[in-house]
Amino acid sequence: MNEGKRIRFIDEMQFLALLGVFFWHSSLFFEDVPNPFFPERAAALSGGATLLGRFFNVTLIAAFVVASGFLFALSIDERDRSVPMLIWVRVRRIIIPYYIVGSIWLVPLYTFFDISAFGRPEHAGLAEGYKCMLLGQFSENLWFLWMLFWVALFFILLKPLAKRRSLVLLFLLSLAAALATDLFLTEVPYFKISQTGPYFLCFFLGILIYAFRSFPENLRTSTLALLTLLLFLTELIYVFGGFSHFAALYIFRPAGGLLFLLFCLTLERVDAIRKFTISKAFRYLSDRRMRYYLICVPYNYLIFRFLMGKTDRWPILSILIIFVFSLAGVFCTAFVWEKMETGVRSLWRRSRSEIHG
Repeated sequence: MNEGKRIRFIDEMQFLALLGVFFWHSSLFFEDVPNPFFPERAAALSGGATLLGRFFNVTLIAAFVVASGFLFALSIDERDRSVPMLIWVRVRRIIIPYYIVGSIWLVPLYTFFDISAFGRPEHAGLAEGYKCMLLGQFSENLWFLWMLFWVALFFILLKPLAKRRSLVLLFLLSLAAALATDLFLTEVPYFKISQTGPYFLCFFLGILIYAFRSFPENLRTSTLALLTLLLFLTELIYVFGGFSHFAALYIFRPAGGLLFLLFCLTLERVDAIRKFTISKAFRYLSDRRMRYYLICVPYNYLIFRFLMGKTDRWPILSILIIFVFSLAGVFCTAFVWEKMETGVRSLWRRSRSEIHG
């Protein structure tokens, strides 16, 4: 699998999962079962939204983590960085953005609009909101950053085992970490440690796929499509099966991540899709996917509140409206953010040159 193609299909995988997350966040208000992460509810609920949520629950975040494991294996294969350097890279890319976005975006907006959210006490003020955010209790979509940091840290510390000859041992340790988390750490409320369980296996799957990266490229398009269909049907077993034991996610979440990967590899064989993914437009959007994810809430809440009493009795129409306007809000905000960041950096460089000039 050549380098350009490998990176491109990972970009597709993460961007497609990002769009899925936006759509999922737009539909959660309409699920007909209680969801502690989205306590606000529409007037008319939908069983279809619940089934869609169960499917997204085992595929979207898993796809991100599988892609992260793949890129981790690629990075240590191409460049032998030290463990402290690898940890610092994750802190700079994951933890620092968590606190920046949490401080200037998440807490102020949720406080101003008094949005109910998991980990945020009801009607909490700024001080209490910041306290809960700093401890990783109130994080909304940013929970993903803490989860990914802990999972990546685990594999960084086991970096010597991320080779083809050691994959069996690495799998056993990944499984042990997942079991230890789900058996002993589920009540820990801080920094989303309790949410890591199945994602150890998803990250390992990404490393495994990288180790045997030439295998999927040699498959025929029809074979890739058939495997994708089989995995999709496997995920439907979870969607309709009503599984509740945490161990079920050890199967269905890695399978969900693999489903996205094979689906994107299949799309790579379609000329029209491939032309789009090498275009400047896709590259522009894909390069900013992390920015989009960081600020994807609370647009969905605000648009949902606006629709209450208007269209929220028609779930499909409401979900589409929330999705489209959330995307528009996120794209515009990210554009302004980038312009402001560019201006600040330019001003900083100019002031430094004047001081040293």
